[in-house]
Amino acid sequence: PEGREGSISTVPGSYGAWIQTPEDELEMARQLGAVAAEFARIEADFGRRLHLGLEPEPDCFLETTAQTLAFFQGSLEQGAVPEIRRILRCSQEQALFFLRRHVGVCFDTCHVALQYENPAEALQSYRNAGVLISKIQISAALRSPASKEGLEALSAFREPVYLHQVKGLGSDQRIHSWPDLPEALSEIPATAGIQELRIHFHVPLFVSPASPLTSTADTLDDSFWREVRNGACSHLEIETYTFDVLPKEVHPGDIIESIVSEYAWVLGKI
Repeated sequence: PEGREGSISTVPGSYGAWIQTPEDELEMARQLGAVAAEFARIEADFGRRLHLGLEPEPDCFLETTAQTLAFFQGSLEQGAVPEIRRILRCSQEQALFFLRRHVGVCFDTCHVALQYENPAEALQSYRNAGVLISKIQISAALRSPASKEGLEALSAFREPVYLHQVKGLGSDQRIHSWPDLPEALSEIPATAGIQELRIHFHVPLFVSPASPLTSTADTLDDSFWREVRNGACSHLEIETYTFDVLPKEVHPGDIIESIVSEYAWVLGKI
């Protein structure tokens, strides 16, 4: 609508293992530059601002806040700015302006929690670096101790529809990674020193899974909501999409009532 912005979330460049060379990074950046140029044309012609948000995700090219900031301050500018200049016939300064106005980050709180990052601090890092927060996706990951009881409880969440990357925090504070839940369940008993597991399985924000499982909804603390209220981003999206694959032990029941409950939870925080 007139007077509003449009945010579009997208993959963070690529699945991580597919990017092998600096040229691969520059090719992604050039493509993003072409998007920024097209969005600049749309805004000039129709007065409607659109922006694209790259969504860091476990095992993807961009996983962590630090990796994302490095890309935005390095390869993205190197590849995208010349492409914008070529398409729009504009100056270096104008091209950089269009890039920063139309390409940013989709901040998924489930994904941030999986990296054992503090959501409020991550938001502040992007804002301090001048990176646009295109959209905040409010979501929670599944959390479990790396105990026999925890692994048994997690077995109910094995399903073939979605990829459920797993991150484990070691006693040495090192983060261990598994590409999907079945691999994690088979390998963790042989991996010493894992204290906690976080699983890329979106669970409803208002639901507390049965012990010993919990969720990362508690990482969305007062400092995070203060950043939201202070204007970190105007687009918030509740992103629980797993109702069709949730085990019955944690499924909240009626879908419509569940969506209502999620809105009530978020609005209560705001």
